[in-house]
Amino acid sequence: GVTVRAGDYAPGELEAAIPALSRAARTTPQQTTKRVLQRALVSLGHEPTIEELITQLREAPPNDRLPIATILAEAGAKARPALVTALADPQVHTRLAAAAALAIQGNVRGSKMLRELLTSDNAFSRSEAAHALALAGDPRALHVLRESIDRGASRDSRTIRSIGLIGGEAEQSLLRNIY
Repeated sequence: GVTVRAGDYAPGELEAAIPALSRAARTTPQQTTKRVLQRALVSLGHEPTIEELITQLREAPPNDRLPIATILAEAGAKARPALVTALADPQVHTRLAAAAALAIQGNVRGSKMLRELLTSDNAFSRSEAAHALALAGDPRALHVLRESIDRGASRDSRTIRSIGLIGGEAEQSLLRNIY
């Protein structure tokens, strides 16, 4: 990927691109492209994109909420109040995504909620919590990820990536044993 550092540009130079990026993010039919553009806008502190993502966190299909949360995590303090509020949302998928974003930011409340979900009876919640904790680098997610692989239920790239994000020799050994 390409890394853009604001310090590499003259003051206002990146901000001039915001209207075009915003228009492209709103109109592109490609979900991956939309998320990349939203990530760029969030990194530039674009408040309307942050607000739109906060709304999407509550309304998007459950499987789309974790990617939205990871973008919101990059918004830092600007998104934190909405994410903390979302921890009390009646929908488990919204609570899970908000906890993920907060955990990625290093917030203890988000990490605690995700760790609690690792023992949930709901397989989706357990799996999403493990992936979110992996994004935050928390090794406590490993047992859920390992169980998924041991059962043969999941050898997908997301699970493998999550294990790799945690790192460590035991995790690397687990990845070698998959293939």
